Amino acid sequence: MCSDYDLIMEFRKLSKLAERRHRQDCNTDANRPTFVQLWILKYLYDNRDIEIYQKDIENAFEIRRATATELINQLEKKEFIRREPVGLDKRLKKLTITDKAIAVKQEFEAKTKKLRNDLLHGITAEEKKLLINILHKMQNNLIESNAQ
Repeated sequence: MCSDYDLIMEFRKLSKLAERRHRQDCNTDANRPTFVQLWILKYLYDNRDIEIYQKDIENAFEIRRATATELINQLEKKEFIRREPVGLDKRLKKLTITDKAIAVKQEFEAKTKKLRNDLLHGITAEEKKLLINILHKMQNNLIESNAQ
């Protein structure tokens, strides 16, 4: 029988294995985006037809403002994104993905596809749906308990 602790540890191990595998597949050096930064670039690319702000990143990835600021600063320093002023409010800056990031993002997509195929090999559509339902319940449990 599996304890609650065992279940949580298995989720953590899976996350770490996937991240480690991704890092091995991508030649990571100081000028390459990190695993999390790549997901942010993918998000910006997938939503490039609308204006995206730091708050959108915070909400999409459920990260704190300081964490989002640091990630965005790093991406801007590596020239993967630009902050562009919007309208009259000088504090408001939309995030724009650069051509350099698009090239990296396309490489990321190919490597992520292989990782996804390896990770989900032998898992049926029904099992995937069940797992998603369970994960949503767990997320809602945390959201509800946090609201109390």
